[in-house]
This record gives sequence, structure tokens and C-alpha cells, in this order.
Amino acid sequence: MNKYKAMIVTVGTGEGIENSIFYSIKIANPDYIVFLLTKESKNKKLPIILEKDFVKSKKYEKSILKEPEDVEEISHTCENIIEKLRRKGYKEIVIDYTSGTKAMSAGVVLAGINKKIDQLIYISGRKREEKTGRVISTTEKPVIITPNKTYAESLFLKALELFNKYQYENSFEILEESKNLYQVDEFKIKVEMVQNLCKVYSYWDKFDLKNTFEVFKKVQDKLNENIPIQKSILKKEIENGFCIERVADLLLNAERRAEEKKFDDATARLYRLIEYIAQIEISKEGLYKNDNTSDIDIMKLPDKLKDKYSENEKEGSIKLALIADYELLCDLNNNLGKIYKKYEDELTKLLSFRNNSILAHGFQPMNNKNYEKFKKIVEKIIKKWKPEVMDLKKQIRFIKLKNNFWRIFRLSEIA
Repeated sequence: MNKYKAMIVTVGTGEGIENSIFYSIKIANPDYIVFLLTKESKNKKLPIILEKDFVKSKKYEKSILKEPEDVEEISHTCENIIEKLRRKGYKEIVIDYTSGTKAMSAGVVLAGINKKIDQLIYISGRKREEKTGRVISTTEKPVIITPNKTYAESLFLKALELFNKYQYENSFEILEESKNLYQVDEFKIKVEMVQNLCKVYSYWDKFDLKNTFEVFKKVQDKLNENIPIQKSILKKEIENGFCIERVADLLLNAERRAEEKKFDDATARLYRLIEYIAQIEISKEGLYKNDNTSDIDIMKLPDKLKDKYSENEKEGSIKLALIADYELLCDLNNNLGKIYKKYEDELTKLLSFRNNSILAHGFQPMNNKNYEKFKKIVEKIIKKWKPEVMDLKKQIRFIKLKNNFWRIFRLSEIA
């Protein structure tokens, strides 16, 4: 026996309901039918329905409702039937709720939506009898509702919300669920485009820049707006380990963590940022061995500084922590070292908050107030050092998908 489609049909007691039920069964053409009945409809209506040859040829079962006016009980009964049909191997389940009582209709619709069935069917018509209000035979018209489509679109909107909160992995998973529920080509294309964006920004948020760039290459022909600009900036970061593009990137990464109320994470990124801009300048001075920030070549220092730094020498190299990096820049009369001196006391105090956090050496949580103070000092230093970083921030800022999110795609790609 083919176990592809099963149908649940509500059977009330109204006059002439048989015609609508006949029409619905013909339209759906199920392999198996479950008639949801009251005691009265079982005796009065089901025998008439079963007289039709095309109904008689179907496998069916009867389910008698104990409480035909209890919506909650009806919904629970119908959910159990749906689960039973799925266990039997039916791939598609449809419900006709045309002829039952109001309670029956409400109960089975709720069950169908909760269990994500494939279709809800209601038989309407162009003409109705004046006395009974029943659809006149031969004027029937099926109204087919696809709960999976509604649910899939609801999941899609939820995924967009998560995307905008930087929860890219969760967004991707919900998009996958929505795609599996509603496998229509246009919808799948839409979902897969957003899934690719989830991959792009998930990788980028973790500074997995090579994988970010690879996904960009796959979707670049379908994208407009600022995303191709972001791709070119990303390429600069990959090709140059010491660049101002990465400075803007780090600053934005800190801001995203703060937006999520993760102030310890945000502060850790600011700490890495203030360390990184010092490393950029030390690299420009040509002091690193093979661009290794843990390996300053003491022989490349000016003669007047070699004695001072030779105390920490090991095999011709020295390793410096953040403050020591800035002290070295001061000794080299580097401009960033001069800028640092203006904010040294303030910065040192704020660094102590970071050092006491769970992500450094203590257990003191970082709060929004201290994060904002730290960020303000970091931005002051950056603006005096490389003011163009603030313009780069506008170009690198991660997109958010709102009601007009299609603007970032080339619409011809989804026509």
C-alpha cells in the first residue's frame, strides 16, 4: 500500500455536508482517511459518505470524539492522530475542516498548525442554498492553506532577528529548518542567500578572514550595496597583518560585544586593539623578526636603546607586553608614543579594570560604564593617530537585515 498521503476529515451533521466532503476527498486524493466524528455523525453521515465508490476504495478508520464541543480535547485528539499517521509512514498529511462543528474546526486547525501538517482544506463555493447556507453542488471551490509556508516564513523572520543580533550560527540553523519546511524554489533561494551572509559574518566576527573571503567570492555576483566594499577591505586585512582596516574591524567587534551586553568580551577586544596599534607602529619601525609580534630584534634597535632593552634579551630577541610596547615607542620618539603619553594615567587606570576581569587575571565583571570609559580613551588615541579609521568603520560595519533587506541583493537573481 502506498503510504504517501493521509487525510483527516471532520464530519458534522449538517444537511448536505456530504457533497463538500466528497469534493474535498477527490481534490486531495489521499491514500488513507481518518474520519473525525461525533456519535451522531457516525450514524447519520458516515454511511452516506462511504457509499461513494471513490471513497469506498480508500483505506480508512473512524475516530469518535468524546467531547465534540471541547476545542482543547479535539486538538489533543487530532495531534495524536497526526503522530500515529506519521509513525505509520505517511509523508504528507492534510486536514479538511469544512463540515465539522465550530469546535471541531478550531481544534483540528490548531492541531494542524502545531504539528506542521502539509495542508488545511476548506471547501467554499460560489453559490449557497438560501435556507441551509450549504455550498451548492458543482459550485465548490477549495481553499487550501499551507501551514508549513506560514511557519517557514515566521521562522525566516525569526532568523533575521537573530542575524541582526549577531547570532549567526543560530540564524543559520533556523533558516535551514525553514527551508526544509517549505521547499519552494523562490523561498529556498531567499533562504540560501541569507545563509551565505550568516556564514560571511559568522566567520568575520571570529576573525576567520580567509573563510570569510571564500564565502564572499561565492556570493559576490548576487550582492549590491556596501558588501563588495567590505570584501575589498577584508582582502587588505588578509594581505597585511598590520593595517588600519583591522583597527576599524577590532573596534567594531568590541562594539558588537557591548551591544550584546558582553562587556568583558568587549573590553578584551579594546585591550587587544590598543595593543595592536602599538604593534603596527613597531612593525613600521622594522623591529619585528618575520613580523612576529613576540619577537623584537634587539640588534635593530638604535644603539642608544640597546643597553636599556638588553636586560630582557634572549637569543637576540626581547618580548614586550602592552605597556612596554608603548614605552618603546616613546623611546623611539614615535608619534603614537607621544599620543599615548597624553592619556597614560587614564589608560593605565582603565587597564587595571580589564586586568581584574574574568577574561584576564581576576573575577571582577566589567560593566558598561567602565567599558565606555575605556572605549572613549581608545577612540581618542585612534583619532589623533589615524583619524581615517573612523571613516573605515562606516564601511566595515556589519549589515542588518530589515524589511528592505532585499536591497543588498540583485533582484534579478531571485526573479
